[in-house]
Amino acid sequence: MLLMVASCASTPETTTGAPGVSLPSAPFAVSDVPAGYSLVGVERGRQVLPWGDDSSGTAEPFTVLAPDGETASSSRAIVVSVTGFEGYQGRLDQAVGSGPIGSRSTKFRVGGRDAVFVSAPSSRRSRTSGVGWSELLVVRGRDLAVRVRGADGSKSLFLAVERGVRRRGRTGAPLVPSPPAGYRVIGSVDGAVAASQNLDAASSDLREGTEVGTGEGNPVVHRMTWSGPDAELQVMTLPSRAAGLDALPGFAVLEPSGFTLRTQPLNVKGRPAVVLERWVSGAVQPAPASRTLYIQGSWGNLVVATTYGDAIVSVDDLVAIAESLSPTNEAAWAALPSAARASPREVAVGTAPPG
Repeated sequence: MLLMVASCASTPETTTGAPGVSLPSAPFAVSDVPAGYSLVGVERGRQVLPWGDDSSGTAEPFTVLAPDGETASSSRAIVVSVTGFEGYQGRLDQAVGSGPIGSRSTKFRVGGRDAVFVSAPSSRRSRTSGVGWSELLVVRGRDLAVRVRGADGSKSLFLAVERGVRRRGRTGAPLVPSPPAGYRVIGSVDGAVAASQNLDAASSDLREGTEVGTGEGNPVVHRMTWSGPDAELQVMTLPSRAAGLDALPGFAVLEPSGFTLRTQPLNVKGRPAVVLERWVSGAVQPAPASRTLYIQGSWGNLVVATTYGDAIVSVDDLVAIAESLSPTNEAAWAALPSAARASPREVAVGTAPPG
């Protein structure tokens, strides 16, 4: 991950206290950071969404469906996302996240648009470990395809889901207003939060203001970064509507092979939270490569605290950090140490793109 520390400005967003409408990302102060960590980044801007890139893949906004009475962690959950593909050397074939195109795949067309369906492997162990999934990809526009994916599922079921999808560009989670009978929408995760789990993408991904590019459409976020002896730590605030906590287990369905994601629900002083850990599959000494806490701040923002590296901080530390956040103002944010706005640093953490 390339970490670019920069001071950014942006067009102000409207603040509203209306019910059901989340506040823009707030600048913040942190009073509880583990010993040995030094502040190296203070950033503000729109988070760029990696899109169909051979180096960093696509950070896919997604919506989770599950059978009535089940959750996003169900083995029968279905994740609907949008993805790029034209930047891949293998184009649409490479965008298939279930492994190389082979005997399990069928290429066809839907309403004149290219499509690929990959059936789940016959081995239940392969399906549940993420080695292979049932998956449908249907091109919906220039460099945008709808992905429907799950641990199992028929071509007819996934086509029924895809037909009802209303896409919202690259940054908004796709809408599924009328899921197939027996299924319901659990929740969604927009592009700004999806990008927070893409550790291949350059962390110089907060773009100033309304700059045209893949950051356009994402909300302005505030982010601090600290460096420790063997790990990095990042905290950022986003509008609460950027992710539904109940939908976060859907990340596991989109995770590329070679990694396993584990989720843990928490209750922090009456507020729901979720911890998401990324584990390297088959590691000699198993340990999570990254750990992220998602929690709704008491003032109305979604707080995302991530640690990654060789010796990541504990869940208790992440909770303490998040609990110590307090909203400030832009003047206080601009007055934070200028040394933290210095030059890029390089951190070797990442995954391979799909395919």
